[in-house]
Amino acid sequence: ALPDVTEGITFATKLGHFRDPRLYRSADALRAQLHENLRILRRDRVDLLQVHEADFHAWWSDDEGGTRLQDDRSYDFDGAPVLEVLREARQSGQCRWIGISGNSAPHIARVLASIDDLDTCLIAFNYDPVWRGARQQVLPLAQERGVAAILGAVFQYGRFTAVHPEWVDGDAPDWMTDRVRESFRRLYAIQAASGLSLVELTVRFVLAEPRMSSMLLGAATPQQLQESLD
Repeated sequence: ALPDVTEGITFATKLGHFRDPRLYRSADALRAQLHENLRILRRDRVDLLQVHEADFHAWWSDDEGGTRLQDDRSYDFDGAPVLEVLREARQSGQCRWIGISGNSAPHIARVLASIDDLDTCLIAFNYDPVWRGARQQVLPLAQERGVAAILGAVFQYGRFTAVHPEWVDGDAPDWMTDRVRESFRRLYAIQAASGLSLVELTVRFVLAEPRMSSMLLGAATPQQLQESLD
């Protein structure tokens, strides 16, 4: 659909999510993945090239250490092979900007604080009407460092696309703590009083954050996408 498009769209992609953890530390594997990524996109460059799940331990250490960063471990973030490849791609013109992405606000903040030349930071599942970890830990740091903050997964796997009365008046899902249940109860009251759909209410809430540079929209239906765009 997009091979001939040259204006009006920002192209972004990511490197990572290998089945073999050793490949996270291989500059050659990352270069090969970028080459294949561009081939599939039918482009010779993208605007933004990102590290997928920069809160993974495997990006920053050759040692086995579980999935996520370990708080009691020190890491050479700036000297990691993935940073070498991202900087190389930016220098050669294969991308305009480089960035990180992830789902853990404290871990993403740690990576962001350790690398001086990032252009963007994508934090997902951490800014919406109920969960706001990015507000305390990521957004202030991104603003301080001049890094564009991108907020993703604002609908939380569809939790903010439709009202579920049973969540607050009946048996709550396993993931819903008492505090979260009360937050949803208050949110549903605001939604009912405003007359806005939950999709529109969520999008408006996120757009009101002045430190955000861009928001990623997810949708399960064309109607949800159209509501978000409107």
